[in-house]
Amino acid sequence: MPTNLNPDKETPILDKAKEGIEKGRQAALRSTNTAALEAARKMLAGQGRDPFPLSTGVIVKLGNVSPATLTDAQSRIEYPPIPIWFNPDKDREEENPQHPDYIAACNHIDQLRAVALMDTLALLGIELVEGLPEDDKWLRQLKQLDRFGHIDLSGFDLEDDLDQEFLYKKHIALGQTDWQLMFQLAGVDEAAVAAAEATFQGDQT
Repeated sequence: MPTNLNPDKETPILDKAKEGIEKGRQAALRSTNTAALEAARKMLAGQGRDPFPLSTGVIVKLGNVSPATLTDAQSRIEYPPIPIWFNPDKDREEENPQHPDYIAACNHIDQLRAVALMDTLALLGIELVEGLPEDDKWLRQLKQLDRFGHIDLSGFDLEDDLDQEFLYKKHIALGQTDWQLMFQLAGVDEAAVAAAEATFQGDQT
């Protein structure tokens, strides 16, 4: 086995291997997205709801989520009032939406609203074709993450079927690309998608 490879310089073989892996990943994502979009088109055309695989391999059907439900889920999380400051040049009080604390608070609210959308789409937006796995390893792993303090399961009844299904959809079944597709199909605006992506980045830190 060669021992004189420079770890800082990738060989052509490694380059080709990485290129092949990336092409395979992109092809898999395109296949998943195509299947999902085709299922969505058929559902919207009244031709039923065909099962399709998520990027994680979990087989689902699209559900129906009312736009009003998505709006309600977000509107329950309100933005803070805009701070007021006294402008001595104009001798009057004015709003100051550029205050750094206000901007930080709004960014936090945007992420909370994105989580509310994700929760609603996970609960109502997809149906598990094969139900929950017989092996509850996924649930034991979530409990371990809860013990680590990385997620919060305190508001869930882990013996309840509906709570289990929701947690499985949100934390196991739906990958990041699936969430993006769900937002697209639900007609969610770009700002909410950006806020959701920020939550993904936060989960990875």
